[in-house]
Amino acid sequence: MAELVDQEGSVRARSVTGSRSPRLRRRAVRRVVAGLTVLGSVAVVAVACATPPDLVALADPGGPVTVAAPDVIGPMRVRGGDLIDGAGRTVLMHGVNSVAKWEPWVTPVDAPDGFGRDTLGPDDLAALDRDGYNAVRLGVWPAALMPAPGQVDQEYLDRVAVTVDALSEHGIWVLLDLHQDVFHGMPEWATTPAAAALSAEADPGLAAAIGWSAAYFSPRSLKQWDDWWANAEVAPGLGVVDAYAQGAAALADRFDSDPAGIGLELINEPFPGSPALQCLIGDCPDLDATVGARNAQISAAIRASAPEMPLWWEQETLFPNFTDATPPQPDVPPTADGRQVVSSFHIYCLGTDSGKPELPDPTSQAYCDAQISQGVNRG
Repeated sequence: MAELVDQEGSVRARSVTGSRSPRLRRRAVRRVVAGLTVLGSVAVVAVACATPPDLVALADPGGPVTVAAPDVIGPMRVRGGDLIDGAGRTVLMHGVNSVAKWEPWVTPVDAPDGFGRDTLGPDDLAALDRDGYNAVRLGVWPAALMPAPGQVDQEYLDRVAVTVDALSEHGIWVLLDLHQDVFHGMPEWATTPAAAALSAEADPGLAAAIGWSAAYFSPRSLKQWDDWWANAEVAPGLGVVDAYAQGAAALADRFDSDPAGIGLELINEPFPGSPALQCLIGDCPDLDATVGARNAQISAAIRASAPEMPLWWEQETLFPNFTDATPPQPDVPPTADGRQVVSSFHIYCLGTDSGKPELPDPTSQAYCDAQISQGVNRG
């Protein structure tokens, strides 16, 4: 059922199956993830490495097989744990993650020859069509969207719209993902002078053990996330989350009525900051409450211009693999179809993250299955 192949380890789906990505240029898809949890009602989960289903032979159709025409009818809404399109149908997602961490800061559909990076050009879109994909989690770069506190780059929004429109024309639903990794992708102004003065170097031993994500534990990163959760001032009378929420609201306003929209993911994988060790060895209820408050703060800004757009909330990124948290109920006024808030959490199965298509060993597979069950239960 709804399944996304996600290079970053994101959310999406209602059940889990193994899948291989379409042949997007040079794409090394690293994870199969699934899930969405509708906060306050039903769970849907972000997961990786589930036990694959048995293969079943299909009956001979007795004639040529035809591909149905693209069929995207918005707006998308969440009802009772399902994604429902504008025609009242339950929509099952099968898609890919696409995040451009380089100029033009959104995956292009019209890149010149020799671009040398991932694209969503005609050949890629044809591959998505051919292989039955109907969803893309599209990265939006906060640093490009909001170059200064209180400012929004409309030309960048236009570039995002070009990609969204192309996907929509091919019958592909789009989840907008405000993306960062170790604060890379966040605007420069979101790092306070106190954080900028600290080292961004990861501990060598930790880096050898877990790779690039060890940088989350660097002095600079810990301070950046502490400042984020504290809504530290970055402009006169304006906190970092206040300013970020303005940019998120502008993004939502631009795409609120887009027929291909699945919703807006508020921020990719926010890190706990200094409470990380506490979260790892037990739990961190104070941080859990703060995460809920910050998500509600961003959501309130969005709701002023996009009152019914589904909003995809993330708990701190150690949840649910390593922390035993209960996400707070969303403090968001309900719409006629409910709160339209989705819990978007990411499950990583360490040791199965190579991007290669082979199945993990039985021990790793059992661990992954346990993580999936844990995520569903906690979500």
